[in-house]
Amino acid sequence: MNTITLSTRQIERAAVNKERLVLTGDDGQPVAALIPLEDLDVLRDMEDRADLEEYRKAKMKAEQEGYATLDELLAENGMK
Repeated sequence: MNTITLSTRQIERAAVNKERLVLTGDDGQPVAALIPLEDLDVLRDMEDRADLEEYRKAKMKAEQEGYATLDELLAENGMK
């Protein structure tokens, strides 16, 4: 694993100044980002909402089309 050292100034830019910093690899291509924690919280909330929507769609489809129990799936695939 490679280790990089960020300066206090770079960390403060994200943490205090709320800047988004793009980290690049040796070839100059973007590989990661350093973002404020508030941005991370927003991203996590967005991901949670998207996951919940996918769950609701899958649940509705299962209720409309029917679904199998784990035991039924295992037996159907010769795993039980």
